[in-house]
Amino acid sequence: MPRQGRELERLVRVIEQAIHIDERITVESPKMLRDIDTGRMREHDVVLTIKLENHTLLIALECKDTKAKVGSPQVEAFVSKCQRTGVSQGTIVSSKGFTKPGRRKAAAHTIGCFTLDEAINFNWCLATGMKSCHREIKRVHLKIESGSYDNENLTLHKNNGEILDKNKFKSDLGMLCLGRHTDLLNKKELKNEPVGVVIYKICVNNNPDVYLKDENNKKYKVRSLKIFISYLVREEFIPFSFHTYGSGEESVKNYQIASVNINCPEFAGRFMIINEGERGKKVVFVPEKPEGDDKKLT
Repeated sequence: MPRQGRELERLVRVIEQAIHIDERITVESPKMLRDIDTGRMREHDVVLTIKLENHTLLIALECKDTKAKVGSPQVEAFVSKCQRTGVSQGTIVSSKGFTKPGRRKAAAHTIGCFTLDEAINFNWCLATGMKSCHREIKRVHLKIESGSYDNENLTLHKNNGEILDKNKFKSDLGMLCLGRHTDLLNKKELKNEPVGVVIYKICVNNNPDVYLKDENNKKYKVRSLKIFISYLVREEFIPFSFHTYGSGEESVKNYQIASVNINCPEFAGRFMIINEGERGKKVVFVPEKPEGDDKKLT
């Protein structure tokens, strides 16, 4: 079961990833750092590692999704954790805000105080969401034509002799044809396809890479492969969620964010429009990071 506050951590991670598009910056969540006193690993919610010319900076963000505002005890605990784990700069992100003593304690230790608040909408974002349209394979049928009348009882081989599992071969062909790395089906614009089930046929003649073989080891040349793909075109409207992110102080950057989660067979992540005030707006897609995967996102 995900621990409390994990959803806030995920949202803060993708926002920080979208804001800091720089090869020198890695965003990780969660991130384990070693305590210089005990030698044990301690967990930070979100960590930005910034590689500069002569040194590396660690910026830690503590995400507090609690019923009450963050007070000075929580700030003191975070200050201590940052000091003992080599963190250069710390920020607390609270969904409920901060008490006055908590803000004073944070200011005394140069800890940032950020809030992440939901908003109804923003006047600069006229769209209320986005339309997602993607393909989903339902069935793949493979028809092999050769010099034999009994193709069903023959084994399919690569030229190196490796036996191919026909069911897996069909599945791989279907994914190849509908995948992002081929234009076999992109000849027909997805937006022009009807919503519902579509059947698509691909014919490959005189394939030199595979052959059939019977129980007596007699080989048969594959004259053609006919692949019939039945796939479903799905279309859905995904409404934007709106958030403000920052400290609220004029001297610190504050952001307005409109975003949607996208979950398609080919990819998943969050599409974001970020308003950075005088710096303008930018559109970013942040890929979904699998649980436990702390590798840098691209």
